Amino acid sequence: MELLSHLNPTEPRVTVYNETRGSRVEFSAVTLSNWAAKVAGMLRDECDLLPGDSIALDVPHDWQEIVIALGATAAGITYGEPRGDEEVALLGVDKQSTAPTQIIVGDDPLGAPLPDDQLPPGALDFSTTVRMYPDAFPEPTPNLEKPGSPTKRIVRASADSCAQALDQLATGGAIVIVRGEASDERFAHIATVEHVDAW
Repeated sequence: MELLSHLNPTEPRVTVYNETRGSRVEFSAVTLSNWAAKVAGMLRDECDLLPGDSIALDVPHDWQEIVIALGATAAGITYGEPRGDEEVALLGVDKQSTAPTQIIVGDDPLGAPLPDDQLPPGALDFSTTVRMYPDAFPEPTPNLEKPGSPTKRIVRASADSCAQALDQLATGGAIVIVRGEASDERFAHIATVEHVDAW
């Protein structure tokens, strides 16, 4: 898939610290591309969406939000905050929508399936649904590369936007996301450990 083909395939590109859970996960361009291909396949086949369609995306700023955005882009599908008229909504466990198709995205650092009591009636579990799709998307995809001078590795709080992470990827950079409460000292420590250029 051409989406992230401008990046070194094995370098860490998205790293997520979850301070509440005490976890750290990282994703290379290859891993991000594999997840994006799964998402693109799910949106096309499970949700019957076509290029030009749109989805509502209202999930925590985490690696799952990023791979959903990448997968939607690969499939030619737009995404954004819920407007109320979408046919498909991907939602965090505490979000609501009137979309006919609702896919619930859990908050487990590794994307584990949701407990039954967190899945509303009729909704799909993102974790179990997306894993059924292959790591390759059979259609041509755009390349996200764009000119710019990225900060090679930046660390940001989880309140920052998915768009910032995608901009980093598009211009050849990487991002470290810190979720949960973290002091300035903790941010500084993470910045040192991760060899970031800015925070």
